[in-house]
Parts: sequence; structure tokens; C-alpha cells
Amino acid sequence: MLKITYNKLEEGLALIPTNDRTNLRISMRMAAGNTFSNVFYDDNLSNMFIELYKKAANTNYTDVASELFMNILDNMSPQDAVLIKQGKYLEQPRPLIRIFECDILGESDEDMKNAGMPEFYTAPHKNPVFSHYALTLSDPPENEKGLSISIYNLRRHELINVDYIERIIKPEGYKALYEQLINSDFYKSCQESALQRGVNLCLTRGYTSPTDLGRLFFEVCCESS
Repeated sequence: MLKITYNKLEEGLALIPTNDRTNLRISMRMAAGNTFSNVFYDDNLSNMFIELYKKAANTNYTDVASELFMNILDNMSPQDAVLIKQGKYLEQPRPLIRIFECDILGESDEDMKNAGMPEFYTAPHKNPVFSHYALTLSDPPENEKGLSISIYNLRRHELINVDYIERIIKPEGYKALYEQLINSDFYKSCQESALQRGVNLCLTRGYTSPTDLGRLFFEVCCESS
């Protein structure tokens, strides 16, 4: 895998027009050297690394191909990359769901109820069981905790914003995520736990959106030059 990634990098560099080719800054070389050993084993991560490295060697992109992005890649997991490459979390707003426990249910979210998702409530609750339930296109539903950590990591690097107040995604946009959640063993275990302790379980809707930094990261690390 190491050799394959290195060969792909060499092939990508060879495609840069001679007039556009430049030597990498020393700081970028150092950052790349530290990062390469942490990403070569995963296709999504290594492809982002190659794209960033290519652009750092291209005079048309040197101003935006930043060491910051190399450091962000160095701190990413394969699950983070799935959200970026397949979940499209740096391309458009994406739905999120939070799970809450509460003694008394608040006001029903009528829009979600009318769309066939009656477990949603608009009132704030103080006991979140799980935040940032995220949808991916490739991983099994039981990977909820890994997905949540990835949302936190993308947010920590200021690549995405998370909001549970605005309503920019229509109820229908939550349907696939909702069905994945309520049919998962994870959600069933939450229901059993809540029932045993005599509390209510409810959901609230939110969304992620890419920041300006997130869009730039996508442009530099994900879009082919």
C-alpha cells in the first residue's frame, strides 16, 4: 500500500505542466513527511494527501495549499474521510439527529410528525444521550459512536458548523437518517435503557454546513486539479 500510494503521488506530480511546477516549501515538506505515514493505508486519506501535495507543487495553488491542511489530514481518521468523501459533509448541509432523555416530553415537532417521524420534539432537553447522529453511505449503522466522533473532529478543525436551531433542511431530508437510526440496535438499546429508568426518549433535528475553511479544504484536498 505504501508503494502504491507513493507511485500514485509520483504519477500525479508528473502530470503538472512544467511551467506550473515548483519545489515545495521546506515547511510543507516537513508537514508532508510527518503526515504520509499516517494516511497511506486508507484510500480516502491517501487520495486527499496526494491532491494536497500535488497542489503544493503547482504554482497555481501554492497560496492555498497550506501546511494547516496537511496537519488536519494528519489528525483525521478513515471515518472522518468517509464523511468528507462519501457523506459530502464539506459540500452541502447535511442532516443530524440528537437523542435525548427527559422526564416530561416537550412540544411535538409537527413538521416531522406529519412526515412520519413522530419521535421528534422541539423543546430543549437537558440530558442528551447521543449527539450528532450522522449518515454515511458505506459504513454499517452500528458505527454511531465513531460517526459522532468524526462530526466532533471536523467541527474541532472548523471545517463544519453544527446547528440545532435553524431549520434549513426539509423534514423529508431526514427520512433516510431517521430510518437508519430507529432500526439500529443502538437506538433499541437506548429505548430499553430509558424504559427501565422510567424516562422518555425523544429526538431533535439539526444539520451541519461547511465553513469557508471547510470549502477551501475540499477545493484543495478533494477536487482534482
